[in-house]
Amino acid sequence: MKITIEFNENDIEKHRSEIVEALLQITDIGYVSQTDMQKPEQKQPEVEKKQAKPVKQTPQYDVVDLQKAAFEKAKQIENGVEKVKALIKKYGVETLPEMDKKHYEAFLKELEELV
Repeated sequence: MKITIEFNENDIEKHRSEIVEALLQITDIGYVSQTDMQKPEQKQPEVEKKQAKPVKQTPQYDVVDLQKAAFEKAKQIENGVEKVKALIKKYGVETLPEMDKKHYEAFLKELEELV
C-alpha cells in the first residue's frame, strides 16, 4: 500500500506540529496492525520463567518510544522534521516502524544530540 501526502511550504510553516503528530499517528497505526497480525501471543510455561538466569537489564524501547522522542525533538529544533527524517534514513529505512530493534538505542542517542 502506498499513501501520498503533499504539503505546500505555507502548510508546513503554519501547521508543523500538527503535521508531525498526524504522521506519527499514521505510522503508529500501521505498526500496531502489522505486529498484531505477525506476532501471535506466546506464553512461556511457568517452569521456564523460574529457571531462567538473571540477565543484565538493558533499556527496552519500542517504536512508540522512538516516535514520541522524534516528534518532541522535531518540535524543539530548527528544521527538526527534516533533521529527524535524515536521521531515520541514516539507518536505511524510510519510517521508524521499519527500523531494526537493534538500532533503537543508538537512534535515540543520536536523536538527543541533534541541534
